[in-house]
Amino acid sequence: MSLQKANRNTPQQDQGTPARLESWKEIAAYLQRDAKTARKWEKEEGLPIHRHTHKSRSSVYAYPSEIDTWRTTRKVVAEPVARPLWKIPAFAVTMLLSLVMVGNGVRPQSAEAQQGQTRTLVCSGADCDGWISPDGKSLLAVVNGDLVLREMATNKIRRLADAAGVTLCCAPFSPDGSRVAYSRYAAAATLDKPGAAELIVSSADGTKARMVHGDAIARGWSADGKRLLIGQSEAGQPPYLAWLDIGTGAIQKLATFANWYLAKVSPDGRYIAWGATKDDKSENVYIMASDGSGETVVSPSASEQVPVEWTVDGKYLVFAQVGTTVDLWMARITGGKPQGSATNTHVTLQKGVSLRGVDRSGAIYYRTLSSTSDIYTATMHPATGKVTSAPVPVRVNRTGGNVLPRWAPDSRRLAYYWADPRTSGPSSLRELFVYSFDSGKEERIATQAKLATGGICWSRDGKSILFNNADTSRQPQPARYTLGTNQITPLFPSATPFLIRSCASELTAGFDETGIKVRSVSNGSEKQIHQFGPNPGVVLPVLSHDGRSVAFVSASAGASMLRMISSDGGAVRDLASANAPTEFQTLWGAAWSPDDRFIYFARRPDGKSPYELVRVPAAGGTPESMGLKVEDLRDLDIAPDGKHIAFSIGDVNRPEIWAIQKFLPGK
Repeated sequence: MSLQKANRNTPQQDQGTPARLESWKEIAAYLQRDAKTARKWEKEEGLPIHRHTHKSRSSVYAYPSEIDTWRTTRKVVAEPVARPLWKIPAFAVTMLLSLVMVGNGVRPQSAEAQQGQTRTLVCSGADCDGWISPDGKSLLAVVNGDLVLREMATNKIRRLADAAGVTLCCAPFSPDGSRVAYSRYAAAATLDKPGAAELIVSSADGTKARMVHGDAIARGWSADGKRLLIGQSEAGQPPYLAWLDIGTGAIQKLATFANWYLAKVSPDGRYIAWGATKDDKSENVYIMASDGSGETVVSPSASEQVPVEWTVDGKYLVFAQVGTTVDLWMARITGGKPQGSATNTHVTLQKGVSLRGVDRSGAIYYRTLSSTSDIYTATMHPATGKVTSAPVPVRVNRTGGNVLPRWAPDSRRLAYYWADPRTSGPSSLRELFVYSFDSGKEERIATQAKLATGGICWSRDGKSILFNNADTSRQPQPARYTLGTNQITPLFPSATPFLIRSCASELTAGFDETGIKVRSVSNGSEKQIHQFGPNPGVVLPVLSHDGRSVAFVSASAGASMLRMISSDGGAVRDLASANAPTEFQTLWGAAWSPDDRFIYFARRPDGKSPYELVRVPAAGGTPESMGLKVEDLRDLDIAPDGKHIAFSIGDVNRPEIWAIQKFLPGK
């Protein structure tokens, strides 16, 4: 259940505030305290401090935006969380709520809220997107194309089913947690229109799976677990709620609502709360008996309202009121009727959160997004390819959303784009920049164009940049931006759509749902060089500098592979592979050496460890470490002169699941 489509907004830097505080003295001054107090707050309360490590000592720095966030979310746990990170510092990635997140693992942390409430980060990472079990110990999620049950404490994963076409909605767990319900739908179907959405119920271990309805979405369970509350619609008819008997398949229709959008069943199964817009007026929360009778509005308001969940004892209904923020309220319910005015729980959330369940203790879980990605460089030995320095951040104006650095042919400039953390998906806002190491300045370019997803590339002469232009009336189209003239020219104005992922020589590489394709920049001719099999995982093709080969990393079904294929097609060669828990970075996790003799990639032994930079000969051989370990290492690119490597640390719109405890007044 998504309360709003907008994503979390990263705090913006005031023009009068320094971009970074470079010493304990500056940090203490910003806090209006002495340096001793600042050090104590770092040790005992998690003040977000970063370090550069040197041979004899380390220097500290901090970001004002992180400190501002920390001030409003002071940690109440006394013991700091250990953060080993090899022998280099804890790098300066912007950290939401000043909490440390490691891979996809679980690092519970607490932050103080109002009235003794605590907010705990229970899950963070790309596969941290699912629904919490009633005991609060497991997460039902989709991971690498599989529907899995993931133990939160151990990160152990149990596969339940192939997740192709699966949607998880609203109430996947039965009240006792022994069963799960999910729908498998056709690609053309939507949740709001008739379509093939097979409703499946299985045991929580994946056994005894069976289809209980041919076209329905589970919205809730009866108290005894024998019936499912489903949402249905028929051709030409408005959607309605109904009870589905899991054993017999019998349907009991309830009232029809033209504009309802969520429903919650009380713990005793006697009442249903739902949100709806009636008569084109306010979106309010209503209650009715489980047989569809006795409709009552809970708390009339001009603001948008969404039912969140009943309390465990069934005495209160928690609902969200959505404005500039999402505020949780509660109403006492007796006999299906609200008693008195609703009470503010003093829980305020950012817009864009998704509520993901309530456990038996009464804790509410929600999903949100954080953006922590910034660009770094490190020096390399041109002959050995070894990394010879700790990463250094590229000093750009905005932090938290910088991704995909790409070296210019002169090895003195970096093109990259900034992805607005407030937006996501195909419509997300991206801005293209070029950073000059000679001037130490960044330049925003292509201001008259919208940057679409995909890759960015330099021309061979360094005078233009190829990118995917979203400023069109149809799908994003590859275009050339000429520096100096600001001219934007479509690369393939009359050809079929193509999304650039990488470029080299006179070729561009990309992929679609069928496989990897290359296209000639000069004449627009296209060739598919690799056909995908089932569940190919994430595949981002990277062309060698001479344009003769394509490298890509894929991860699916618990296996990671570094693969290579000729740009003319032919057989795929596997250069490196690993089985879970070892994994390779799939997000632009491969880069060619300047002479095309080696392919660099990132791997880690498990989801809780930092990534290690390794390389393997393109002709085949044993991978070797290149002397760099970094959490969230991605977007690899090596300078043409072989003296530097650029990469991103962090993530854009990284899913997180948080738990809020003790939010009910008087408890």
